[in-house]
Amino acid sequence: MSKSKKHHYIPAFYLKGFTNGGKRTSLFWAFPTDKPGTKHGANPNDSCVKNNYYTLENSLDSLFIENWYANEVEPKIGNFLNEVDKLKRIDSQNEGFIWLLSSLTFRNPQHREMIETPLIHAERVAKSMQADYRKQGIDLNIAATQFHKDDIIDYEIQQTKPLSRYLPLYNYCILKAPADINVITSDAPMILANPNMKIFGVASQGTIIIAPINKRTYIIGSKEIQFPFLRNGTAWEIANLNTMVMAAANDKVFSNDDHIYIVDDSDKIIKYPL
Repeated sequence: MSKSKKHHYIPAFYLKGFTNGGKRTSLFWAFPTDKPGTKHGANPNDSCVKNNYYTLENSLDSLFIENWYANEVEPKIGNFLNEVDKLKRIDSQNEGFIWLLSSLTFRNPQHREMIETPLIHAERVAKSMQADYRKQGIDLNIAATQFHKDDIIDYEIQQTKPLSRYLPLYNYCILKAPADINVITSDAPMILANPNMKIFGVASQGTIIIAPINKRTYIIGSKEIQFPFLRNGTAWEIANLNTMVMAAANDKVFSNDDHIYIVDDSDKIIKYPL
């Protein structure tokens, strides 16, 4: 019998930081991106999950990756998140911090689709070519284009290695939200922005890292800008960052309140839903 298990692609122990209760079972609000103006109650345990998302298909230990992450990686991230509200500055070499940003970047369906889509296309093209050659009596070997889910999962993990080399090169600011406005997160919360390039990455000059950490905190990073280590943000700054998080979300945005603050096209702070 095949094993079935609910896997979080955004860690529940991260999502609980955006609840008022601070637990995996605590309630928060979900705002679907495909139904503007609507919201519904949810909790971290049941959010950002897919069945068998990290289940291996060609391994004797099908849950090896999920168990490894739970036993080796999550405790390091958890230690960082438990201490972040006490920090005066970010240690960019902190293993829990690096794993957190890596997880928010690579452990989501949006990123997996970016990896998988060109591979699916290449495999279809190869099969079409193989069928054409067979009509001519030629057997075309297309084994090199074939892949399975385990290859995708392995590639996602391998991507964390180069990312972990670049993240410590950034200067980070802990940006605290005012008491009257909340930080939000989403199912794809790690944002890379670059005002000077249309195509860029974490190694590109001018790239800025934006990551919601909990309901009161954003982390902003840049290689070129020497940010203050800790700063109280303005309401407009937090609303503007919330707008970016909402725009980058795949399916849902999450908040501890039944509303969030964003900026409109005229850069004015507005309450959402209206």
